[in-house]
Amino acid sequence: MILCADHLSIQRVLVCRAEGPSDAAAPAAPGRIPVTYAALYAQIDRGVRALNELGVGRGDRIAVLLPQGPEMAVASLVVAAGAVAVPLSPALRESDLECSFSALDVRAVILRTDVDSPARATALPRRGGVP
Repeated sequence: MILCADHLSIQRVLVCRAEGPSDAAAPAAPGRIPVTYAALYAQIDRGVRALNELGVGRGDRIAVLLPQGPEMAVASLVVAAGAVAVPLSPALRESDLECSFSALDVRAVILRTDVDSPARATALPRRGGVP
């Protein structure tokens, strides 16, 4: 195991692990193909760059409304590395989402595209209809 003395952020921890043995596997989800820390870091780095290209930065709060699982874990790591992650239950009702988005000053929402979520309708009017 590689230990870094300056574990100041999630991103730095992943960089340290990614710089270790090239075949070091990151924690895996049951039934999924394991990935290396280097591959996980590359995916998170791409995600942070995509957030930055959308105008999302360090202080912005991003709601993550995904079911528990590897996609939620990776999305939360991406957001935590480039902004402020606000994990919320995808089962919340529209009124609860409105209150949460407003109270937390959520700038963007990450949710599944194949699920009809009240979060989509709640988030769009707050940001001028930008998807």
